[in-house]
Amino acid sequence: MCWCRVPGRSAPRGSIRLRARVEGGRDGAVGLQTIEPVGAEPFVPPKYGIKRLPPARIVADTPGGGGWGDPFARPAEAVLRDVRDGVLSTGAAERDYGVVLTANGRTVDHTATRVIRSRKG
Repeated sequence: MCWCRVPGRSAPRGSIRLRARVEGGRDGAVGLQTIEPVGAEPFVPPKYGIKRLPPARIVADTPGGGGWGDPFARPAEAVLRDVRDGVLSTGAAERDYGVVLTANGRTVDHTATRVIRSRKG
């Protein structure tokens, strides 16, 4: 387990969060809330709210838990299923799991996947 300080990226700001990982998994992510006013720059809201706000979109990126096991050891077909289901992008499949998909994104390029996974060190 990993304790870490996450300044300004979680509520309350600067709080210490536990990001658990197990058996070689990666740390979990932190949450981030952003307000995107129409015609203005997005910003992270202050700790105690905003009194007046023009029409805006509130984006809540929820935190994720830590991983279980080495992501490069995950079966390539399971990663492909997540891409097909819209859970992962093809870029995340390659970057985070070492799985390369064919140009059409429908099958795993096993040769390229073996090369990338062999470079992990």
